[in-house]
Amino acid sequence: MIGVSSLDSYARFNLVTADRRAQAQNEASFVLGHMTKNLSQAIGSVSMPGVIYDNPNRRVKVRWDRNLNGQPDDDNAGDWIAYRYLPAQTRLVYHSTYNPSGWPAGGGEIISNKITAWSLGYAGENYIPVDIVACWDPDETSHSCGTQDNPEVSMSTRIKMPAVSTN
Repeated sequence: MIGVSSLDSYARFNLVTADRRAQAQNEASFVLGHMTKNLSQAIGSVSMPGVIYDNPNRRVKVRWDRNLNGQPDDDNAGDWIAYRYLPAQTRLVYHSTYNPSGWPAGGGEIISNKITAWSLGYAGENYIPVDIVACWDPDETSHSCGTQDNPEVSMSTRIKMPAVSTN
């Protein structure tokens, strides 16, 4: 009886761990898909950069080809989107439109609250490398991220953009 009970407990624990890992992978996959869809529509030139990084503040803004015509709109309104990572809240926020003269400070759509690390880079060749780490429950105090009770996953991708310039 004890052997059957131990086997049952072990199987349940592994099932819960696998389910939590799958949820963290789904969250990370959703974030990368969201970013790929939007960043792959960046447009710009040397005089008007298409992607602007602010790595110390963990944010990026993108001149977006809203009309999918290969040209930024003349009025410049609504052509910018942004992502910003708020590590204290483990949130990744998406801003669909905002005033392009500055950076968005508040509001936006929270696309994830399970991201524990987020980094962007520029590797040339018109692509952006993106690395994220997601945790099943980043606010869990009794089980830190990366344990069997609170699994963590890392995902990376390279988002290909049309011909743009970055700053």
